[in-house]
Amino acid sequence: MEHLLQVENLKVNFKTFGGEVKAVRGVTFHVDKGETVAIVGESGCGKSVTAQAIMGLIPSPPGRIVDGSIRFNGQEITAMSKEELHRIRGTQIGMVFQDPMTALNPTMKVGSQIAEGLIRHRNLGKQEAKQKAVEMLKLVGIPDAAKRAEQYPHEFSGGMRQRVVIAIALACSPELVIADEPTTALDVTVQAQILDLMRDLQQQNNLAIVLITHDLGVVAEAAQRAVVMYAGIVVETGPVEEIFARPKHPYTWGLMKSMPRIDGAKERLVPIEGAPPDLFNPPHGCPFAARCDYAMEICQRQMPEATDFADGHKAACWLHDERAPKIDELVAAGRQV
Repeated sequence: MEHLLQVENLKVNFKTFGGEVKAVRGVTFHVDKGETVAIVGESGCGKSVTAQAIMGLIPSPPGRIVDGSIRFNGQEITAMSKEELHRIRGTQIGMVFQDPMTALNPTMKVGSQIAEGLIRHRNLGKQEAKQKAVEMLKLVGIPDAAKRAEQYPHEFSGGMRQRVVIAIALACSPELVIADEPTTALDVTVQAQILDLMRDLQQQNNLAIVLITHDLGVVAEAAQRAVVMYAGIVVETGPVEEIFARPKHPYTWGLMKSMPRIDGAKERLVPIEGAPPDLFNPPHGCPFAARCDYAMEICQRQMPEATDFADGHKAACWLHDERAPKIDELVAAGRQV
């Protein structure tokens, strides 16, 4: 079966005065119709750059896709011309950008910003597009939509602006929506409302969603599968329930230990010590080795192949090699749990 979106061995570099940054280094994952896939990892791991590559929004210069394939509905996005990308963006793939205040034009009324895509991609007249914009505002739960469509972004709260950005992304009925940190800078109540809204819209329209976040709570709430990224590569991927119940990579273990639990168990939060590697000159081996309590000599020298577990669960870690010592042996030798 062909996937709606298939990303294979994606590599993206950026040229700077200090050298070439290898921001994304061989990312592979897929998304099927109607499902939510979360891309999770700390800041700078390559999540947003991956999303921009899918949308054809890598600024060139300084950025360029060095290698890899991005196929959407069987079409190779990396081989498309600017005109072909313009046709696919908005109509087949929508994007919810990270900061709704900067994503929206402060000089245009909200309704006009929604109508803009409808006029361009759906060839609607101005009046018809304006009416459709009001319908979209109602769809995303904004009260008194006709009046609000005539207002400017600064007259909306942060949560309402995020709803407007979602309305713009969905206006042309795309099959896939990429949501880049859609709940960042929102309070917990509004975060829950936005996630509920996206879930409802997904069910109504059979949307596929790529959810980019660093918040594991959001991943647990909204996604069916997760892609864990670190230093531009995928270190673990699989069903969300499987990853949360049986994480296989030390970086994922670190993420789990650094988040509070809500099941009543009281545990001290443990931060991941150290800093990510320099992507001007990334390590030859596992990029997490310098911060890993279980790192072995091979980890510094060579990147491991991904090991397959149940239900599509994979992790790239030398600990799962049959020649590696068991975790309890490493703990007995003085390594941390």
